[in-house]
Formats: sequence, structure tokens, C-alpha cells
Amino acid sequence: PYNLFAIEGRNWANYSVDYGFSWKNLYLFGEAAKDIRGNIAIEQGLLASIHPKIDFSFVYRNISPAYRAIHSNAFTENAEAQNENGIYAGISFRPKPGWRMDAYIDIYKFPWVSYSTDMPSAGQNQLIQLFWKPHKKLETYIRFQKESKSLNGFGLSTNMNELVSVNRSGFRLQSAFQPYPGFIIRNRIDLNWFEKSG
Repeated sequence: PYNLFAIEGRNWANYSVDYGFSWKNLYLFGEAAKDIRGNIAIEQGLLASIHPKIDFSFVYRNISPAYRAIHSNAFTENAEAQNENGIYAGISFRPKPGWRMDAYIDIYKFPWVSYSTDMPSAGQNQLIQLFWKPHKKLETYIRFQKESKSLNGFGLSTNMNELVSVNRSGFRLQSAFQPYPGFIIRNRIDLNWFEKSG
């Protein structure tokens, strides 16, 4: 089933229309694409400066399970632009000079089987990060990231795979100091948690 919509034959074609439009502190962008079989992929987004210290971003994507493109580069959870619907929202807040807080959430679903799931599945990613740069020679950030999605797991009640929930969380503290031009000292602490139900 995973290869049901695979490209076949010696010829393939994709057609697309994209746009970008600015108005005051708002930038709208997007693309609609169609493959030779008539399957459609759509991505729409906006970037907005809603305050001198706050930026907001939003991306909507709806890519048919049957859509295929040989050379695609889209904002997706999948490595390729196919079989995905999702919404991403992010915010960046600069309370005072040298400080920035970034956060986002990305909620997605795969309406058809994928490489790691034998049935439709869903997931989400979340991140919050605090960045501090008091001067040009020092910068530090602290980050917490969480991802949860479904993957194949062996079914205990049947001989077929069943979807199980996989949760990953990560904490990072990183700093970089440049005492002299061309010489940088970096430190990083990474803590990661992994949980797979069943």
C-alpha cells in the first residue's frame, strides 16, 4: 500500500503557481501544485509583525496522498511533499535588546499509510526557546522541544502491526563565546527523553 501512488513510467510532470504579497507589516505567500495525474498540493502562509517586538508566522499545508514530485522542497514533516495535512503557528517575542523568545507548534496528519505506519496517523511538534545575546561576543540559549507521533508497533492481540504513540522530549542549553576574532568557545548540554507505548 505504501507504494500505491509511486511514480511509474519514463515521463513525469508537475505544474505550480506561487505568489508572495506584502502589505504593511504582513507578508502572504503560497503555492498550489498539480502533478501529471491531477493530484494537488497546496501550501499557504503568512508572516506578520503584529507589534514592533512580536512577529507571528502561520503555515497551512494540504498535500494529497497521491501527489508526487521528483524534486520538491516544501515545509512538511515528511522528507517529501506528499500525504500530509498540517498547521504550523510560531511566534517570536523580543522583550528588550539582546533577548528573544521563540515558540511554535506544528500539528499534522498523514491521511494514507507512510514509511513508518501501516495506517493513517498524526502527530505534533512543540518548541519554546529563550535566546540571550548581551553583546557581540557572547550568546546563550535554552530550549525545550517535544514531539509526539504514531509509529508501527507489534500488535499483541493480532498478528498485524498496530500504531503506538512515540514521545520525544529534549532540553538544550548552549552558549558560545568569542574572545578573539576567529576563535569561538562553545558549550552544549543536551538531555533527551524517549517513550514508546507498549
